[in-house]
Amino acid sequence: MKNINFGKINKFIIFGGNIVTIELCKFLKGKKIDFLLFTTPHQSEEIIFGSNKTFKNHLTENKINHKIVSNIRTRHIKKYINNNTMGISNSCRWIFNENQIKLFKNRLINIHFSSLPENRGSGGLSWDIMMNKYKSGSTIHLIEKKIDSGFCLLKQTFVFPKKFRNTLYDMQKYSYNVQERLLLKFINKVLKKKKFMLNPININNDKSTYWPRINSKKNAWINWEWTADEIVSFIKSC
Repeated sequence: MKNINFGKINKFIIFGGNIVTIELCKFLKGKKIDFLLFTTPHQSEEIIFGSNKTFKNHLTENKINHKIVSNIRTRHIKKYINNNTMGISNSCRWIFNENQIKLFKNRLINIHFSSLPENRGSGGLSWDIMMNKYKSGSTIHLIEKKIDSGFCLLKQTFVFPKKFRNTLYDMQKYSYNVQERLLLKFINKVLKKKKFMLNPININNDKSTYWPRINSKKNAWINWEWTADEIVSFIKSC
């Protein structure tokens, strides 16, 4: 099995935005490492998990260097990338095209809130609750043209403790904590020039699943022919 060493990394370009992204930026700022964050206008106005403030509020209060753009075009990011730059996608709303991926020269990674290739897509935790599945994970992988594919660099699997299974909020809280620890572990290894094993993510095997994001306003209609347990699980998942 092959491995990869990213060499000297002294700059990060971050795409997306959630509570884990904020903690990552605070970590890099504390280490005085150069970074820039890109997010969308819509995402910048979203309330951050566990707070009553928007993502933009958090960025401003923590003096995080960022740009709010509707679309990322190659010209937007090319001028910020050098031979020692790594790109990090975390809850990113954009899909990177082939030219953008090539810009980073195999140094563009994504953190996904499941144990890939299981639970590809952005709705995994909600579907887990409806299926009474409580084994999950977090995966950091190289970005390729196909979504949630490529090579896994670091992964952590876990079973949600019973006290975190009552609501989607509880499961998200636990999952975010796992993601944050895993991502900071990854960044520390990168800064120390450690090697990573390249484990291929096989999206075509029988373990590969895809679950789309659930929109409560559109999808949270109850079918009263369901069993009581099914209705309770569905409500907990929204």
